[in-house]
Amino acid sequence: MAAVKHLSSLSNRVAIVTGGSSGLGRAVVQAFAAAGAHVVSADLSPKPPVTPILEKRYKETDFHTPTVELANTNWPSNIDGRPRAIFQKCDVTKEADVEATVQQAVKSYGRLDILVNNAGTYSIAIFHGIAPELTTGPVRIHDQEVSVLDRVLSVNARGTWLGVKHSVKQMLSQQPDVNGIRGRIVNVGSILSRVGAVGSTCYCSSKGSITQLTRAAALEYARDGIPINSVLPGYMESNMVEGLYRDNGEDAITTLIGEMCPVGRVGRAEEVAQAVVYLSGDQASYMTGVELPVDGGFLIR
Repeated sequence: MAAVKHLSSLSNRVAIVTGGSSGLGRAVVQAFAAAGAHVVSADLSPKPPVTPILEKRYKETDFHTPTVELANTNWPSNIDGRPRAIFQKCDVTKEADVEATVQQAVKSYGRLDILVNNAGTYSIAIFHGIAPELTTGPVRIHDQEVSVLDRVLSVNARGTWLGVKHSVKQMLSQQPDVNGIRGRIVNVGSILSRVGAVGSTCYCSSKGSITQLTRAAALEYARDGIPINSVLPGYMESNMVEGLYRDNGEDAITTLIGEMCPVGRVGRAEEVAQAVVYLSGDQASYMTGVELPVDGGFLIR
C-alpha cells in the first residue's frame, strides 16, 4: 500500500480561485498558499470589500491587504522567482474573461491542476425564510424582479458552468499524475441547494443548479481523471452577513444563526476553506460528484 501523505499538501499545484478577493475565496487562496499551491486569484478587483463589523469582531484578522499580497508575503514561492499568487481580473459571467483566466494560469505556471468555482452573488432575502423578523423583509417570487433572477443565475450558475468548461479543456490536454488525475474542480454550492427558504427562490435556484452541474460534469469526466466535487457551506462569518449585522445587530444575528446550527455558532470561512483543500488533494482522488456540507450540522436537523 502507498504511504499516507500529509493531508494538506498541495505542493507546486496550480489553482484558480474565482471570487478570491473576499470571504470564502480569500480564505481558500490563503489555505492553498499555505499548503504549497500556486494560485491565480480571479475577481473583479484585487481589493477586499470594507467590512467594519467583521473587522471589529476579529481584530487579529487582516481584512485590508489584498489577497494576493497577503499570500505572497506569508508564503513566498521558491520556484524560479514566480510569485506564490497572482491576481487576474475576471467577470465570471463573461466567457472571454473566464477563458483568459485559465490561459493566464497556464502562461504563468505551466498548467492548471485545480479550479475552485467560488465567485457568487446573493440576495439578502435568503435569510428571511428562517428569520422573517429581519428588518429588510423577504421578497416572495410574485413580487421579485426578473432582473434579480438574471443577476443571480448569471453569476452563480453561468459563471460556474463557464469555469468548468474552460478548466476542463485545459485539464484534458495535460498528462495524468500517478493517480490518473489530470485536474480537480471544486464548486461552491450552498446548504440552500438542499433546503428551501422563503424569499430565496433566485438564490436557491442558482445553487441547486450548481449541485446538478457538479453531478452531471462528474459523470462526464470521471473516466478522464477529472474529479468534480462541491462543498455546501452553511451560514458563516463573511461579507454576506455583514449587512445583517449592520441592519439587525450583531448579537441578534449571532444568536439567530447559532440557534439554527446544532454546534451553536456561525461558521468561519477558514473552516470551509479546509474542506476545499481536502477535495483538491490526493486524499480525495477516489471522490467525484460529492456534495460535502460544511454547515455546523444544519442539514441534519
